Amino acid sequence: MKDFIENRTVALVGNAQSLFNSQFGSDINDHDIVIRINNPAIFYDSLPYRNSHGTKIDVWAFWDACRFSTAQSLYRTKRMDDYFYSGKYHLLDLKMNNRERGFSFNDKEQGADIKHRCMKETGNPSAGLICLYLLNEMNPKTVNVYGFDFKRTNTFHHTHTCKDVDENRYDSFYRHDYKFEEQYAQNKFFSQERFNLKGVE
Repeated sequence: MKDFIENRTVALVGNAQSLFNSQFGSDINDHDIVIRINNPAIFYDSLPYRNSHGTKIDVWAFWDACRFSTAQSLYRTKRMDDYFYSGKYHLLDLKMNNRERGFSFNDKEQGADIKHRCMKETGNPSAGLICLYLLNEMNPKTVNVYGFDFKRTNTFHHTHTCKDVDENRYDSFYRHDYKFEEQYAQNKFFSQERFNLKGVE
């Protein structure tokens, strides 16, 4: 995976509802590599995603790919399921339901302590924060980040969010501290010239 990412331009696309108000679609598609997380909007035919989200996907990152395939039918579409089993992308399985290790790549590469590092500070790091952390270690040329507003708006496919995220942006359902994650990301990643957060004031 590192060889695939190194010295290339990367778009990391999250699932914030606010991204639908943008026109970043063509910009996202223009990157060498597009990474999408969990339940990407591009697999929901009922959503107007092309202008805001683009259509390209090279890496599909999962909080837990096994849980996605077996227990999250509520959020999945047929086209998403078909693509999941097609093998037309690189799978990045973070395996965050496994308490003994932070994540693993298919080829068992670096960074197995990320969950333990983040748990000391934020309790339960989100898939987006983990992807930022991993990209920082893979030496990409640039990383432009879209659809990350750290829970200022809902995750577009979640129904629990309004009642489970408090005024401090702590998500009690998934145990993510988005206020902390934003501060962590600003200090560790977006302070670097190669990392850029798009569409967030």
